[in-house]
Amino acid sequence: MMPYTVAGEATMRSVAPTAAGERLAQAIGHRFDEIEAELDALTALRDKPAGTVRITCGDNVLRTVLLPKLTPLLRDYPDITFEFDMSYGFRDIVAERFDAGVRLGKTIDKDMIAVPIGPSLRMAVVASPSYFERQPKPKTPQDLTAHRCSNQRMPTSGGLYVWDFARRGKRVNVRVDGPLIFNTAPPQVEHWIAHVRTVARLHASELSHHDDQTARCRRLVELNVTEQLYNLSRLPSVQAAHAAGRPLELHGWVYGIHDGLLRDLAVTERLRKTA
Repeated sequence: MMPYTVAGEATMRSVAPTAAGERLAQAIGHRFDEIEAELDALTALRDKPAGTVRITCGDNVLRTVLLPKLTPLLRDYPDITFEFDMSYGFRDIVAERFDAGVRLGKTIDKDMIAVPIGPSLRMAVVASPSYFERQPKPKTPQDLTAHRCSNQRMPTSGGLYVWDFARRGKRVNVRVDGPLIFNTAPPQVEHWIAHVRTVARLHASELSHHDDQTARCRRLVELNVTEQLYNLSRLPSVQAAHAAGRPLELHGWVYGIHDGLLRDLAVTERLRKTA
C-alpha cells in the first residue's frame, strides 16, 4: 500500500502535523483503514470467483452450448450465479447491464467485439415424406414460395424471417408463407418433432434396453424411418399400386453422421407382408 500523508510543519529533526492536519487525520484516518481492508478482501476474491454473470442469448445456444459448458463450472465455483435472458432481439448489453450477449452469425452491432463460442451451423430445409406425397419436392429455393412453411417473426424489426441460401458465393433470399408463425424457435421444433416423440413413446421398452444415450438416439432414428415407411405404405396411392400388381418398393435408409455411411434398414420385405 502507498503511505498516506497529512499536512504538517517540517524542521531539520522531525515532521509534526499542524492543528488542521491533526484534525483532518482524526476525521478521516479510520477511512483509510477501511479502504485497505476492502482492497485486501478484493485481492482474496481473485482466488475465489463470485458474483452474478448476466447473459442474453437464444434458446438453442443456451441448451446446446452455454449450459453444457457452464454447468460444470458451477460445481467448482459455487459462489457464481448465471442469469440468462432469453431473447432473439437486439439488446443494449451496456445499458441493460449484461456481461455478455450471444447471437447467431453476424447479427451484432458494428461497434461490438465478438468471438465465436461454438461450431458453424448449417441450416436445412426439411419436410416429412407424407407431405411430399401430396406436394412436389422443391428443386430451387424459389420453389419454397409454393409450399406451406413455418415462419418466425423477428422481435427487433417485427417482420417475418427471410430464408437465406447461398451457393458458390451467390446468395438467394426467399420469403415463404404457411399456416404457422412463431416468435421463437423451440415451438417450431416441438411442432415438427411431435411425431418423433410419439415413436419414442411407442417403442419406449425397446429404447430402454440401450444404456448409452448415443445408441438410444441412433435406434430412435431407425425406428422413426421405419414408422414413416409404414405410414407411406398405407397411403391410398401405394395401396392401389399393390392392388393393381404394379411393382412398388419402399426402402428405408439411414445416413450415419458419425461415419458417413448409408444403411439399409431392410424393411421392404416387412412392408410387403403388411401391404
